[in-house]
Amino acid sequence: MYNGLKMAKHTTIATMKEYVEIIKGLLSGHDFSYKGNFFDFHNFPKLVDKELDIPILFGYSGDKMLKLAGEIEDGVILNTIGIEE
Repeated sequence: MYNGLKMAKHTTIATMKEYVEIIKGLLSGHDFSYKGNFFDFHNFPKLVDKELDIPILFGYSGDKMLKLAGEIEDGVILNTIGIEE
């Protein structure tokens, strides 16, 4: 339990989707409630006076996370791997 929210032991595609929905809701400029498979809270007081349009980026490069990022995110930060010859 962390700040009244139940946390999943491992980050999965489903939990990441809920994380993003919650972040967007908390930045909406309104009181916010959420009920999902991993998180459940009601009447969280608004954090900001007006909606904040902050880009949300994933720092993953796996196929499933890239697909999810394409569906719900503003972009991704890809890993760079240098190869020395």
